[in-house]
Amino acid sequence: KSDIELIYKYREMAIHPEVESSISDICNESIVYNDTLDAVKIDVSAVKLSKGIKDKIEDEFHEILQLLEFTRRGFETFRKWYVDSRLYYHIIIDDKNKKKGILELRPIDPTKIRKIRKIKKKPLTNGIASQVNTGVMMVSEIEEFYIYSEQDAGSTTMTMDGLKISPDAIC
Repeated sequence: KSDIELIYKYREMAIHPEVESSISDICNESIVYNDTLDAVKIDVSAVKLSKGIKDKIEDEFHEILQLLEFTRRGFETFRKWYVDSRLYYHIIIDDKNKKKGILELRPIDPTKIRKIRKIKKKPLTNGIASQVNTGVMMVSEIEEFYIYSEQDAGSTTMTMDGLKISPDAIC
């Protein structure tokens, strides 16, 4: 089955009361909110880096949590990931001032986006002087990108029609 078919099947299964109850139990045990502690944190104590770098990693981790609105939407985000088995976000950056960093993370429905890898091959030759084709194809270039398409919700096939997005803009 394709990824889209599996996602629809997972979502369909999650509607059943017994499964929904189990998913809620798992999510409740995984994401615990507390007034004094964060629901998730990053531990860089075992990483062999300078204190300054560790502090920057922790600061950026907290920034991402704020962009995801994790204190408000952590349960919902975890549940979506648990049911669909994947999450995609469009990374929004100010093109005029890239030093501002990530401005926003917009969630993308995983049934509407596909990662595409175009592999270009060329024949392998036997030496530069002889240029004899050996019959073996060598990978010369790999082009990776995402295609976002607002396809029909019932459709399970993804065409190359849609918006082409750089892999750097998706996480």
